[in-house]
Parts: sequence; C-alpha cells; structure tokens
Amino acid sequence: MLNYVQTHVIQEFNYDQVKDILIDQKKFFIKYCEQAWLERYFIMQRMASMVEIGSLTTMYADTPISKQASNKSKVEELTLKKLGAEEWIATFHEVLKKLPEDYQELIELRYLTRGRNGKLYNDDYVYDTLGYSRATYYRLKPKALEMLGMKLYQAEHKKLKEEEKCI
Repeated sequence: MLNYVQTHVIQEFNYDQVKDILIDQKKFFIKYCEQAWLERYFIMQRMASMVEIGSLTTMYADTPISKQASNKSKVEELTLKKLGAEEWIATFHEVLKKLPEDYQELIELRYLTRGRNGKLYNDDYVYDTLGYSRATYYRLKPKALEMLGMKLYQAEHKKLKEEEKCI
C-alpha cells in the first residue's frame, strides 16, 4: 500500500499544485475568519449584552411537544439566543487570546474597536497606532487573520464533535 501511495498519489502533485492548494487554504481561512466571525462580532456582542428577559418556567402538559417548536415562548427563544451569543463571544475571545500578542493587538484594533464616530478604524490608523511600517502591517494582517480563522474553525468543529457525542 505504501508503495502505491509513493508512486501514484505523491507523484500526482507537483510543487506548483501543492503551492496552489496551500494558497487556497490560506484564502479559505481568511475569508472564514472575516465572514463567519469578524463581520458578525458586533451583532453577537449586542445579543449577548441584552438585558435579562425574565425567568424560564417549565410547563407540564399531556400534549406532546411539536417538532416545529410552536410551543416555545418568546422569553425562551430570546434567552436561548442570548446564551448562544454569549457562548459565541466567549469562544471568539478564548481563541483570540491564543494568538501571538502582535496578532491580537492588530485584530482587536482593526476589527473589534470602533472610533468616536462608531466606525471601525482603517488600516492606516491601525498600523500607525501600532507603530508598524505599512509593509510590515500588510504582511502581518493576512497572517493574523489566517491563524485566527484556522483556530476558530478548529474550535467550532471541536465543539460540534462534542455536541454529536452528547446526542
């Protein structure tokens, strides 16, 4: 079996093909980080900081629970959204703390901090504030996004596998 892999599979990819695969992987993790996490960050933060809605009560009845969840109350729905958003934010920050400090600072200032006008800071402001040259900043930024995206992807899939074990 090993000889087959050595002679057929490994030889099917040349250096350029492997390089293209790795570039595609890098683009995937950057896009995943930006679209699945950073663009949703402030929405999830708002949901997580909602005021407590009230208490949930258990209702006992002889009628079976419908699969369409039509018996769910608005209080229960909002509370579950709030809890999900809190967990989402906690996961994000837990993963962010695992990055090198310079990557953390870059991501926090560029994507998680708003100026007085309520808008995110632009790249020029960020690299100037962090004391990076323009070239250094644009070299670090994709590396930071790729690493964050990869770690968030791993954390999310680890969580899904754990949930599958519980079911």
